[in-house]
Amino acid sequence: MKVVIAGGTGSLGRRVADDVKQRGRISRGDQWVSWIHIDDFLSALRFVCEEPTIEGVIHVTSPNPIQNRDMMRELRSALHRPWSPPTPKPLVHIGALLMRTDPALALTGRRCVPRRLLEFGYTFAHLKFDDALADLLDGHLPPDQMS
Repeated sequence: MKVVIAGGTGSLGRRVADDVKQRGRISRGDQWVSWIHIDDFLSALRFVCEEPTIEGVIHVTSPNPIQNRDMMRELRSALHRPWSPPTPKPLVHIGALLMRTDPALALTGRRCVPRRLLEFGYTFAHLKFDDALADLLDGHLPPDQMS
């Protein structure tokens, strides 16, 4: 799973806030989540398009993936939400069946790192998930998402 985190009060921001209000980690929470701040995502795409020597597959993701349990803890903390119990693996399977999707999408992860992007000299502005959240939420957290 890869996640682009962006601020604002659009549907994605409300969806993430609703998810955090409703649950904790997924199963044991040890699956890796590759994420990237929206500013780094757009900047990296621009960098790749403007660098004529780049060819092939480029992973556009933060160089610091995060485990699901840590991501959910950081999200809850940033949104001032209390602890939430984990979603048990059997419930993930039932939910996946109802949504007609593969439960492995939530139960497994990939620890992707942008090795080639870094080799070409790209510099990330947001290296840590909690710092990226703080940047995105600084003064932009809607009142209904507080406490």
